[in-house]
Amino acid sequence: MAEQEAAHLRNIEREALIKASEQVKRGQVFGLIIGILAFLTSIIALVLGSEKTAIALGGTTVVGLVAVFVTGRFSQPDKLPPSQP
Repeated sequence: MAEQEAAHLRNIEREALIKASEQVKRGQVFGLIIGILAFLTSIIALVLGSEKTAIALGGTTVVGLVAVFVTGRFSQPDKLPPSQP
């Protein structure tokens, strides 16, 4: 019975790691999409003659995305949380 419980806990932890990995990948894809769209929008604004808007849109998006990824990387704990019995 103890071996079955241990196997069950390992399966739960494995599934949790897989889900966390999928969530990180999804966040990176969404961040890339946002960055590309903001870059394209700032280029369109620049072509249309609105330089200040292009600079503001492109600059704030880049700074925001970099800040999110840098602070997210430093705020993650090095250890996994203890499993709940």
